[in-house]
Amino acid sequence: MGVRVSGRGLSVKQRPVLDEVRALAPRALSLVEGYMGRSAGRVEVMVMDLGCSHDLLVAVHQELLGTRNLPTHRWEHGAVFGHTTFSASESLVLLDAVRLARQPGELPPTVVHEFAHAVQFARPGARELAVRYLGDDYGLIRIGRREVRKANRETARDEQEARDMEFLADQLVKEVA
Repeated sequence: MGVRVSGRGLSVKQRPVLDEVRALAPRALSLVEGYMGRSAGRVEVMVMDLGCSHDLLVAVHQELLGTRNLPTHRWEHGAVFGHTTFSASESLVLLDAVRLARQPGELPPTVVHEFAHAVQFARPGARELAVRYLGDDYGLIRIGRREVRKANRETARDEQEARDMEFLADQLVKEVA
């Protein structure tokens, strides 16, 4: 359905990251969807400082979980370049402008990797299951140990699949250059 790219709170040093994402995103999404054999649907990409993404993520999670009172734990993004979640109507890819400005070679594989997660969220039942797991993460519902282990296995499988897709970054760079 397409991809929309925007920036949030970017410094002058980080603006080139936004420009490159805008150049790469349409073709990257097309490559990933073609390889995975499924559309991601609508995808919004936000290039920002992931360290400042907590309020945005909480707002998206509140909408998904149907609550205004989520516990106030901080999302730790660690040493990642991007994060993919979804709203009620689209996948939401957050890219870390700070880290990617320092390591620009990581941008193409990161875009491909996060778009793979967007396609994974388009699989039948994936969003509903992710909302259930998210509810458990916030302590709103409790899932059993067996389901937690299953969720962990699925997350590991999806993460490996997204890593395996990163080979498309070389093709992407050649085609967009």
